[in-house]
Amino acid sequence: MTEPTDTKDPAPSASSVVPIQSPENPDAPMTRAERIFVRINVVQTILAVAGVFTGAVALYAALNESAAVRRQAEAAVWPIVQLYVSDYSNESGAEFQVELHNTGVGPGRMETMRVIINGQAVADWPQAVFAATGRDDIPMSKSFSTGRVIAAGERTSIFAVNDRDAVAKLSALAASGKAQIDYCYCSIFDACWVFESLAQRAGQVALCPDYGQDQFRF
Repeated sequence: MTEPTDTKDPAPSASSVVPIQSPENPDAPMTRAERIFVRINVVQTILAVAGVFTGAVALYAALNESAAVRRQAEAAVWPIVQLYVSDYSNESGAEFQVELHNTGVGPGRMETMRVIINGQAVADWPQAVFAATGRDDIPMSKSFSTGRVIAAGERTSIFAVNDRDAVAKLSALAASGKAQIDYCYCSIFDACWVFESLAQRAGQVALCPDYGQDQFRF
């Protein structure tokens, strides 16, 4: 007698079992849609990082270019205000003169000045002449030294005397190094320099010095 056979389908093998995708199970493999979503996120992240990097490089280049352009513009209007002291004395006359000459390529704005005679700061040219000669009756010509703009190539006299005695004493004082004139001037871009007569040089500074009580006021 033949044994009855089981007509049910055989149990599936382990190799043909499809795992159940459960969002609550982090170890479960991702679906095709999830893999596509992850790839899109990765690409977007890479593009975002690349965009930030490109923007940073572009900003750096723009800042460098802007700084270079500003330096070129400053160089194109760079003032060089120099101090000239001259004197002569002969049969025809005598003169002692102080001049400012802008040998640069841009206007120089005179900001502050200090004049020292025999170790003491003076407030104006009459005080300077009195400190040098002991006299207050000497005629002189003078013009404002600070608060003025000296154009490129301009040479201007700020002080002169023609009295022989005063010329001799002022000339001797200047030669001895006991007379000192320091001043600060700026360009139209507010780049500033301080000139020191004893050192015979100008140095760039962030701001012009405030000489306070020693400020020359003419």
